[in-house]
Formats: sequence, C-alpha cells, structure tokens
Amino acid sequence: MVSCENIFVDEKNWLASEYYIHSINPDGTENEEIVQLDFYPGKIEVSSDGQKLLAYGSDQYLFINLINNTINPLNTNNSNHYPKPTFSHDSSKLVFTKQNKLMLHDIYINETDSLICTGVDGYAVFSPNDEYIIFTTSDVDGSNYLKSLKRIKTDGSGLITLFSYINDSYPRTTICSPIFSSTGKLYFIANGTLHNINLDGSNHQDFNIEMKSKSIDISPNGDLIIGIDSYDYLLLISFDGMDFYPLYSGENAKFISNQRLVYSKSNVDLRVGEWDGSESNKLIRGRFPTYCDLMNKIYYLHVKEIYE
Repeated sequence: MVSCENIFVDEKNWLASEYYIHSINPDGTENEEIVQLDFYPGKIEVSSDGQKLLAYGSDQYLFINLINNTINPLNTNNSNHYPKPTFSHDSSKLVFTKQNKLMLHDIYINETDSLICTGVDGYAVFSPNDEYIIFTTSDVDGSNYLKSLKRIKTDGSGLITLFSYINDSYPRTTICSPIFSSTGKLYFIANGTLHNINLDGSNHQDFNIEMKSKSIDISPNGDLIIGIDSYDYLLLISFDGMDFYPLYSGENAKFISNQRLVYSKSNVDLRVGEWDGSESNKLIRGRFPTYCDLMNKIYYLHVKEIYE
C-alpha cells in the first residue's frame, strides 16, 4: 500500500519578471542577449541597417544603439504614449506622434526632436523614399477614432488628405496600421477591412477582407500581406486581394523571406512558418519578434521569471 501522507509539492513563489531583448538567427542558432530592460515593452523595432533598436511600452521608450552599446530614453515629456514609432528607411530618423503633434527625431544630429505639424494623434510611417510621412488622425479634437489618412513632407509642407472615412452609420471607424510595399503601394486597415491606395491618393481599393486593427506586414517582393483575422488567425492575402486564407493561430507576424515568416504563438513561443501554411516549427520562447533583412536576425523579447 502506497501512502501519500508524506508527499509534498514543492511550489515555487514567483518574485518578479525580468525583460531582455535577444537576437537569433532564423534557423535557431546564435541566440544572444542584447540588453536588459526595466519595463515590459509592447513592441520592438529594428532599423533597416541593423544598428538601432527601439523598445517601447505604454509610456517608456528606449533607443538602443547596437554599434556603441548606448541606451537612451526617448524624451516623452510626461506624454501619454507614442503610437508605434517608426524608423526611416535610411535609418537616420524616427517619426512618432505625441500630445497631438507629429514629431521627427533625428538620430545623428544631437538626437533632436522637430515638430512637423499639430493636430496629429495616430500612426505615422515614412514613404519608401523618406520624402513624405503618412499619418492617421481623428480630425476632431477629443475623438478616439482615427478617420483620416494624410501625407506631409518631412519639412512640414505639402499636407494633403489621402483618404477619409466619415460615415454616420459607423461613428467608431478607425484607420490604422499604414505600411508600404516594396512596389510603393500603401496598405492600411479602415473600419476593420484591408485597403490600399497610391501615394498621391489615387486608385483607392477596399478589399472587403476583415482584419483586426493590428499591425500588418508585407513580403519583400510585395506579393503577400500578412495580418490577423477576426478569429485570431494569421491571414495571408495576395497583393491584389484576390486570394486569401488563414494560416496559423498567432500574432506579430513578420516576413523573413518571400516564403517564410516568424510569428508569436499565444504570446509565449516564437515560431517560423512557411507562407502556404505547410509547416510551422517552434524557434524559441519569446515575444514580439521583428526582423532585419540586412543582418538576417530576428530580435525578440525574452521574459525571465524569477522564483524564490
């Protein structure tokens, strides 16, 4: 007879979490710690030259120079949050919005911030040639819904509206997640569906494909778009919207080639999968992957739980 009287479960008491940014090759080799953070970031961005990282959360932003290993906070001035700061394609600048202002942060000139225009409260990205900034805005003071997509030159001139979604039947419409393909086409999400438009505002198209208002990514050749559908599955879409189908349950997907992508599963594991859904393999435990093509590196958040 086996007695359970003296069997005890050794339960560990959780003390804290530590947050680190790591880099890893797409094949799982050379997993390296880069820096420890003192906050939990919601996203990690890497510059196209592979020399700079940006980690940001609700109200904290760290700029990390990988060449000289310096870490500097981005000046928030007690702001609320910066919606998704974005590197320029030449890696010399950051664009972001704060306190209803569109700001340009010059990385090489004393890390200074320049005001581009006011009345901006949404997402912002650079055009492929870095000449223009595309941003979303509510156009209404105090509104929580981003109803317009606009374009402005980096010197603050030439402001035009590319697209507006004003519909009394859908007062909560939000335009978000603007991104350019390698062919120069601008894609974005409006009222929960995928759209695209030319940089001059012409040839607008609503694909009528439902997507959640989260970030999207485009393959290097511009042929494929990846996002998240209403069932939290990664949704693969052809550039013209003619073909689309769900792949895997996941989030934060980034293309690492025209045929492969990295994504997070249940916000715990990083996985690398094929574009057609034929294969998906666990890479490592981690969150919020981003990818630098020049360095062929995946950067991600590693969370280390501390127990007593």
